[in-house]
Amino acid sequence: MKRLVATALVALSTFGIAPAAQAAEIILVPHPSGDLSGFFGQTISTLGPFNSTFTFNVPRTSRVGATLSNFGVSGVTNINFGSAFLNGTPFNLISFITPQGEAEFGFASRLSSAGPHTLVVNGSSGGGGSFAGTVSVSPIPEPSTWALMLLGFGVVGYSLRRRRQRAKVTKVSFA
Repeated sequence: MKRLVATALVALSTFGIAPAAQAAEIILVPHPSGDLSGFFGQTISTLGPFNSTFTFNVPRTSRVGATLSNFGVSGVTNINFGSAFLNGTPFNLISFITPQGEAEFGFASRLSSAGPHTLVVNGSSGGGGSFAGTVSVSPIPEPSTWALMLLGFGVVGYSLRRRRQRAKVTKVSFA
């Protein structure tokens, strides 16, 4: 019984030291083209500043891009992005006002290696706003793929050159 109580106390203390804001995972879905994409977003129900972190894994060296957007029709539903980063690369954030409300949009792109990646969004909320975005991953061809493609271009060029040389040879025949 003492062992059970001790184990329970250790487990509870472990959860007690865990960080309050855990990072949400973005699930990347494969497409027939070989690209991967995933969606992320969050509703911010508290008034004031927020910090949201999302993580995802890239299987190999790729071009990784992300977009981020928000549309607020009132002060309550509005979110103002302070900053956003994709593995430390800052997003280009654009804000504009329409007759229906205020919109913000951001994007970032970078060449990334395989492994875990982090997307961080910072800003302030009117207390009932939400934002959403997408992550897209386009694998970069491996060096062997490039070598095979260049070899193919060489073979096509050689065959065109041989065909042209055969066409220059004029055949003369006497009856």
